[in-house]
Amino acid sequence: MIEQLLQYDKELFLFLNGLGTETWDGFWMFITTTRNSAPLYLLLLYLSYRTFGWKGTGIILVSIALLIPVPINCPTFLSMASAACVPATNPK
Repeated sequence: MIEQLLQYDKELFLFLNGLGTETWDGFWMFITTTRNSAPLYLLLLYLSYRTFGWKGTGIILVSIALLIPVPINCPTFLSMASAACVPATNPK
């Protein structure tokens, strides 16, 4: 049974991984490097300033800075909370 599930998982992964096209590979390789994506973020920062002004841009930057730890810490908090609910756990 578990072997069949692993086979399905592998097939699904390969299917989803194969959905991309070679046409876009160069673009994604270019945009995902830090050196090349920095101008994109600077452009977004400039557009944000032009649209919302200093105060609005500051609020956006502070919001982003506060939201960054959420996906990092959320799995830790969820695993601690779920471990407390599992009856078979023995806290030591």
